[in-house]
Formats: sequence, structure tokens, C-alpha cells
Amino acid sequence: MVSTTPTPLPSSPGALRDLVLDLLQKQQQKESELAEHTLHIARQEALIAQKDQYIAVRDETIARLENTVAKLQRWRFGRRSEHL
Repeated sequence: MVSTTPTPLPSSPGALRDLVLDLLQKQQQKESELAEHTLHIARQEALIAQKDQYIAVRDETIARLENTVAKLQRWRFGRRSEHL
């Protein structure tokens, strides 16, 4: 748990400079981690979009082939199948 009591600032300029540099380094590290995480999410979203597109093409192909099979069955069996 993070303490809510403020830490007293150092009084010497050198210590203040070191504190500021340390905070800047931590901030840059967090920004770098956030950018990496954002890039990872973007890659995942692109992969999902690619898979969705593949599934859509696959479904269209299946529907077209089912339609072709139905036409061929009607052509092959036609009315003769109705007489049975």
C-alpha cells in the first residue's frame, strides 16, 4: 500500500537533482512499458482482424460450395427423386 504521508524533500541541490533524475527515469520506464503494451495490443487486434477476415472468406466459400452441391444434386436427380 502506498503511504499518503508526503516524504520530505532533500534540502541540498544535488540530492534534489538526483531525486528529479530518478523520477524522470521511472516515468520514462513506465511510458516505455505502456508503449510496448499498446503495441502488443495493436498486434493482437490486427491478428484478430486477420483471422476474422479468414473466417469470413471460409464461410463464403462453404456457402458457395453448398449451393453448387445443391444445384448438382437437383441436376443429377431432378424429378426422379420426387417420384420415389
